[in-house]
Amino acid sequence: MKIFNVFIKNGVLLTIFTILLRLSTMLFSMFLSNNLPIYILGGWSIIMSIYAFFYTLSNSGINLATTRLVSKEYSYGDCHNIPKLLIDCLKYCLFFGVISALLLICFSSYILNTISISEYLIINLYLMVISVVLSPILSCISGYLMAIQKIKIIILSQIIETAMQILITLALYKLNQFTSIRKIFINLTISIVLPDIITFIFLLTYCIRSCSSFNIQKKSKKSFTPEILRISLPVAITTYIKSALSTIKVSIIPQALALYGYTYEEANSYYGLINFTILSLILFPFTLIQSYSDLLIPKISSYNPKKYLNKIISITKTSIFATSIFSIIICIIFILFAKSIDQHLYKTLHISYYLKILSPLLIYIYIDNVIDNILKSIDAQLYVVVINVIDLIVTISLIKTFIPIYGITAYILILYSSEILNVILSSIVLVKKFKNFSNKSL
Repeated sequence: MKIFNVFIKNGVLLTIFTILLRLSTMLFSMFLSNNLPIYILGGWSIIMSIYAFFYTLSNSGINLATTRLVSKEYSYGDCHNIPKLLIDCLKYCLFFGVISALLLICFSSYILNTISISEYLIINLYLMVISVVLSPILSCISGYLMAIQKIKIIILSQIIETAMQILITLALYKLNQFTSIRKIFINLTISIVLPDIITFIFLLTYCIRSCSSFNIQKKSKKSFTPEILRISLPVAITTYIKSALSTIKVSIIPQALALYGYTYEEANSYYGLINFTILSLILFPFTLIQSYSDLLIPKISSYNPKKYLNKIISITKTSIFATSIFSIIICIIFILFAKSIDQHLYKTLHISYYLKILSPLLIYIYIDNVIDNILKSIDAQLYVVVINVIDLIVTISLIKTFIPIYGITAYILILYSSEILNVILSSIVLVKKFKNFSNKSL
């Protein structure tokens, strides 16, 4: 009961602050949507997708590995092993962070030329190298804090990062530093990199102090590298493929829309409207349950599936049922109030039509997120990424085939087919994993 109460307490705390952060981020997105040309936001989304690929490359599954391994050591009371575990994790982080940064520097020009983005934007990717190096360390420390239930520190770090990003952007905007496309992109990049540096200093300082507080009688000589690699590398390799395909997908959508007959500016505008504005909006309510979804990983990881299978299945059924009810309610709200949201929040974009059409999509997105976290917690993280890779291959094929013929209508249908495919495949894997655990326990 005490463990359950801690789970609920941490979930409530994380949810409240995540809602506030997401609300701030959503309002910030609205500010950008209302004050910057939508085609610039479409271009920025493409730049961010390139950054996301190298971000994924540098992280290489370290967050999941750190959370699961620290949760295991912490629940068993082997705290003397945790500092050595973190050192091994940080070595892993530095290796992949530096390699990813060097690859970004070497291939920035080629990538921009390939996807027909102006090469003068290369300075943005060079600046993002700093975040690429720091991101795996931030993920590692966040995984450690999640495992030892230091939710308040995670919240505080997110507040620092989000507040810094918003304040820097607003300050630069007020100082008239958004007068050209070049300046807009550089300033948006600075608003990402600088908060990462500040957050890194804060989290690293806390992590060092936290580890020194453990009552360690003897230094651990155990090497955790094999366990880190066992969890991280399969996820990392498949995630690289997934991220590469995702970057390709993002880059070909405007091109496919242009082949349909839109100008390049119109194609970027449609892409920015759907991906930057509408999808961000319909994902916002998930904040209400995302904290519990994320906490499922350390929660279920602490149970042995062979001994506590019924407990895990019970948690799974409750989580999926609650998520389904919640997502349906949110979908209905968006459909009923789409026009009001359009008039009061997005005054110049006219999003009500697309908001009504895309609102049911959130049902599949929310449920898929919860199922994915459950799979990660029962050592099925490789299946999650493989499913995403399959989905991306199918999606890219559909984009290249149908968008040049049917335009934005095809893109909307492809979004639906992608999420439905994800949910079906994830559900099949989850049921099979539970059957395997059940057979082994007999």
